Amino acid sequence: MSTIVTVVNHIFSLDIAWLFNFALDNILWVFLFAAAAVFFYKEKNWFWATVYITFYVWAAVEFTDVVGWVVFDKMFLLVTMLAAVAVLAFAEFDSWGSKNLLLINTVRFLVVLVGYNLFFG
Repeated sequence: MSTIVTVVNHIFSLDIAWLFNFALDNILWVFLFAAAAVFFYKEKNWFWATVYITFYVWAAVEFTDVVGWVVFDKMFLLVTMLAAVAVLAFAEFDSWGSKNLLLINTVRFLVVLVGYNLFFG
């Protein structure tokens, strides 16, 4: 069973001891996702942004494993980072874009993921 399905199963069964143990076993990732949430979302609602980033990364990894797409390739990561710099730098100074960075970042990643795997992968 995949990791995200296991975690969601333990969340719905309210298995707090297992979730606490899982978080402590992966404490580096907990702090990395929390730091990314604080950095990208300007310390507003950092807890919910951390939860979103965590499930977003898990869902992306599980989806690409099931479909057979490439995510952890050096060229894909380069294209993703270049697109992130270009799109988020533009969106940060726009009044609508600064309020919807989460949506813009999600759409940007999905466009790069599909485009890269259709044309280069």
